[in-house]
Amino acid sequence: DPSLRKKQHGPKAAAKKAQRLYNSVVHGVPDKKAEQQETSNMTQSIMRRQKMKMGTCSALRKIAFTVGKEETDQFQRQQDELAEHSLPHLLRVKKTVGLHEMVVIWYEPSSDQDEFLTELQLAHPALDHQHYKNLAEKNYRQYTHDALLPTAPAQPGLVMWGRKRSDA
Repeated sequence: DPSLRKKQHGPKAAAKKAQRLYNSVVHGVPDKKAEQQETSNMTQSIMRRQKMKMGTCSALRKIAFTVGKEETDQFQRQQDELAEHSLPHLLRVKKTVGLHEMVVIWYEPSSDQDEFLTELQLAHPALDHQHYKNLAEKNYRQYTHDALLPTAPAQPGLVMWGRKRSDA
């Protein structure tokens, strides 16, 4: 995110802030940047409180994985394009998993309670592994990636199972 790269605590930023404060106090010049920031903070606060009062919440609807930098970058571009057109898109989890290769988890949030994934379970995809689970017959949906399926017995693997409980 480019906005995170801005240095707001450097000497130039402090000097600009002091100059704006001086102009505001001595000359009565309104500080537009401070007004914009205050308006933005108030709007965000109101939106948060409104969501709490209305009882709305968001949860996971869908999960996806990408493996490797190329695939992740390509997937990121696709999701950015979908977001630009206000279409459903997946968001990237900040931290990556994977010891030798970058594995990124993506999720799609939803406010529709009928689409919430209410149960998630992690498992290993190898039949002979102690953490193997096949939850398909319990109406779970499998979320994984081909590169996360082991090709040898000692290889790591990852499967995420998710479902919406019928009584939730």
